[in-house]
Amino acid sequence: MIKSLCLLVVALLATNLWSITTGLGMSLKFDTDGNTLYIPVDLTDNFRVEPMVEFNADSYEYDNNEYEDDINLEKGDETRESSEYLLGIGFFMKHKYQENYSLYYGLRLGYISGMYEYEDNEEDPESGTISTFKREESYSGLEIAPSIGFEYYIFDKLSLCGEAAYYYDIIDAEGEFAQTYHNDTYSYSESGDYKGSINESGTKTKFIVRFYF
Repeated sequence: MIKSLCLLVVALLATNLWSITTGLGMSLKFDTDGNTLYIPVDLTDNFRVEPMVEFNADSYEYDNNEYEDDINLEKGDETRESSEYLLGIGFFMKHKYQENYSLYYGLRLGYISGMYEYEDNEEDPESGTISTFKREESYSGLEIAPSIGFEYYIFDKLSLCGEAAYYYDIIDAEGEFAQTYHNDTYSYSESGDYKGSINESGTKTKFIVRFYF
């Protein structure tokens, strides 16, 4: 589906080479380790097509392998890593209210792909029990996001924009896990794999800087 939309955009560009306005945009986010690159293409004064690429990554590591001899604290370490990218395209109607202000609204569609890895190792010094748990997961799917934005042009080639969207994700995920527990008197292990579908929805807000050629 996304591939077909991209071919449609190429066809539209080919028929409007002399009248389009193109640019680059960057989304600034303060709550995640990621960035989004936008390529706004104004086919007319009132219609915009905007391909986008978004990448997010997160990692966490905790090490507690030292403890005082007179206090029974668990030793162990924990690691977590995830990454996700979204390849999408947006279709928007634009309305210019004043010389430097415009409102746009429309729909963003995107293909999501990502991975998640988690590992936890613990040792209880009192009972001598050692436990491990490991999980690996990959997922992919489609995102649908009706969006609305307000754009302020500092000058003709540079704008600042605030955008809000309601997204709905349809995700297929699969993964595997393994866990063990053992001490001097007891031992247990389990492993397996799984797959399933996840539907998520929510809101997104973005601050976007766009530069036009």
